[in-house]
Amino acid sequence: MGADPSNEKEWRSADFGPVGSVLVARKDGKDVSVQQVEALVRFCRDGLLGGMIEVGGKGEEARAEFVREFMCRGKFEDFFEGMKKRRILKGDETWGYAFSPYSV
Repeated sequence: MGADPSNEKEWRSADFGPVGSVLVARKDGKDVSVQQVEALVRFCRDGLLGGMIEVGGKGEEARAEFVREFMCRGKFEDFFEGMKKRRILKGDETWGYAFSPYSV
């Protein structure tokens, strides 16, 4: 996802269509789980994209404020915990042991 507030052309550009096989690795070399990757993708798609579209044409400062307010650990952690609760309630036992990538 394009999230550079100074680049209006690239802002919010993302393709969430089918992509096939994907290799995911953390820059710090720590383990990453399937649940963490799914949560990160859903956070971008479901948690951020709508807001990014809304502020996209409002200028660089509005985009920068959006980044500061919404693209942060706290918002992701809240999203992750909500997603985890919903998945467990739906009977997905794999989420019972899921933890945020910030916890590693």
